[in-house]
Amino acid sequence: MLKLLPCPFCGNAKVFLNEDDFGIIVVWCEGCMENDTEEDAIEHWNTRAREQELMTALQEIVQRLNRARHTDEVQKARDVALKVLEP
Repeated sequence: MLKLLPCPFCGNAKVFLNEDDFGIIVVWCEGCMENDTEEDAIEHWNTRAREQELMTALQEIVQRLNRARHTDEVQKARDVALKVLEP
């Protein structure tokens, strides 16, 4: 049997399948259903758990590259990472 992965928006593992009134199967997340306001719901929807994890890792890589010996290749790698981190 296939297992659902954690929610791609908040990372919560408490996800389940449900059939709506039209017979469409949807995935629900307990974490995402806990929004109090429309603004909270939108902010939650626009957040991706994996993106946050990757951005944190990329920031750590940049910090390590900053401490590394500055060869041309290190500088190129740092420039690529910084380009991804730009808003």
